[in-house]
Amino acid sequence: YFEAALKMVPLTIGYHNAGVACSFLAKGDTSEAREYAKRARTHLEAYLKVSPNDWPVQKLIAEMLIRTEQVEAAIRYWEDTSKKDPNNGKVILEIGQLLVKQGKRREALARLKSATTRIHDQETISNLYEQIFSLYASWLLDGAAGMERIRLTDHAVAELLVYRKVINPAKPPNPKKDPLWGYRKLRDVNIHL
Repeated sequence: YFEAALKMVPLTIGYHNAGVACSFLAKGDTSEAREYAKRARTHLEAYLKVSPNDWPVQKLIAEMLIRTEQVEAAIRYWEDTSKKDPNNGKVILEIGQLLVKQGKRREALARLKSATTRIHDQETISNLYEQIFSLYASWLLDGAAGMERIRLTDHAVAELLVYRKVINPAKPPNPKKDPLWGYRKLRDVNIHL
């Protein structure tokens, strides 16, 4: 119905509604789902030309691509979005999460670390560092051993020290709640799940 209405009166909200409607039908790795995903993306991108900062719609496009088994296309979509707004930490977080899902931890880590130097919003920086720490922790918990384990932990500790300076340089860390202890423990003890 929405698509038929758009042919008669091309309203911005119509593109939004048609895109959302098609996106609900875009599930799975079938040619029909991919066709709905293509139609939804066309409508939603037409809507984004008028409302380029609509985060829920941007996220919907990427989620729809992921639901239709097009993870590479979702990464390309976020990369294109990032080119338009290179300091958008939310987009960089999304790229990082998708790269991790593909097993590209090093690439994800490089992008996240790079973003911490460009972005000035405290909440976004916190989220970036949280994902960086999660990456290091998952590496350690996945069985990194020997020198690799020590190297990863030392990098994580260094990132944590930078994070402390960036977020709150005047406040000294509380030794009773020191997250460094947890990373040092991960480095020194082999953990078997």
